[in-house]
Amino acid sequence: MAHPLYRVAKQPRLYAYGGASQYLDSLVGVGSVGWDLGPVDFRAVAGGRHFFEWRSEGVAERVRLVNERYFLGGEIGRSFFGREMGALHLGWLQYPAAKLAYVTVNIDTATRFISGSEWRYRFILSYWACAMGTLSQSRGDWVHLISEVGKGLSENFLGASEVGLNVAWTYRATDALALGTGRHEMMTLALGPTLAWQGATGRWTVGVPFRMFLDSDVKAGKLTHPSVLGAPGFEVKWGPR
Repeated sequence: MAHPLYRVAKQPRLYAYGGASQYLDSLVGVGSVGWDLGPVDFRAVAGGRHFFEWRSEGVAERVRLVNERYFLGGEIGRSFFGREMGALHLGWLQYPAAKLAYVTVNIDTATRFISGSEWRYRFILSYWACAMGTLSQSRGDWVHLISEVGKGLSENFLGASEVGLNVAWTYRATDALALGTGRHEMMTLALGPTLAWQGATGRWTVGVPFRMFLDSDVKAGKLTHPSVLGAPGFEVKWGPR
């Protein structure tokens, strides 16, 4: 496995990523543009959330997250493309309306191929540390762990396809002491199949995650909502690789 900071191939000098993910009663869209300067690369990130307001749960979610509807940020670090991939980035993510911001650290391990190029493995760690937001109900830290395994299906002059499995774990600790509501903790485990296609237009990935909300709301040390299995979600991502 290559070291995450080792550049085994030259990536495009200017590149973009995009994605959308359904989560509970909203759809979150994210877009980013990167610029590779050689020793380091920069990324600008922006996104927003659309609430499914035809459901009462979607209306309630919009009321709860009205100030966190739009976000923007940026990253600086080193990433590489090629037979093996990896990245290390330090960034800033902000919800302007909520006066809420995080310092972000993202580590993407090198992709490992097993038995030639048929099997792919990837591991991603993201940590968000709250840097601003004492007036927000969502102040706190986040930890995201993502593991992906994929197997190539076919490869021809049109492109290459792959089927895989994505496992994601998220932990969120929310401090709202100024509001008198104490400390909240939430954990989510997602498991779902993915299907990817890579051709001339880039790499497209579609996933259907099944999410388990583990002790979904622990408030001041007391469990207020037990673990529950949510409805299947939907995700689509696009990028140059």
